[in-house]
Amino acid sequence: LAAFRAVRKVLPKLTLTVVGPAASQVPADEGVRVVGSVRSRTELLEFYRGADLFAMPSLCDSFGFVFLEAMTQGLPCIGTDLNAMPEIIADGETGYVVPPRDPGALAEAILRFYRDPDNRRRMGQAAQERVLARYTWDRVVAAMRPHL
Repeated sequence: LAAFRAVRKVLPKLTLTVVGPAASQVPADEGVRVVGSVRSRTELLEFYRGADLFAMPSLCDSFGFVFLEAMTQGLPCIGTDLNAMPEIIADGETGYVVPPRDPGALAEAILRFYRDPDNRRRMGQAAQERVLARYTWDRVVAAMRPHL
């Protein structure tokens, strides 16, 4: 939220939709909409498709399938440089990887998407291509087969 507040000083009409945690877990803030848990895959896809980018500066996800879901919908992503997030997100190509607990770096990464009008489209397309080239089940099985 600190990063979002900083970005809103530059882009006052920007909104943040938080999907996942209950509203009681996210402090109320201007421009922030908390949806809570979404169980419908169709509804979840609608949230992805309605977004400009996907940001989840997680501190504990070991892999982060949610990034792959977002990337299949053509969303550039922002994650932290922990665990598999740098493997999933090609920094500067399909999104940005930022240090954990660094709202300034997160805010700057968000602003980079909006400073270049073609940035979101270009990175979103690259994200979708990356997930299809590397993370479909057929690709994963083919990569694992020699090791089994």
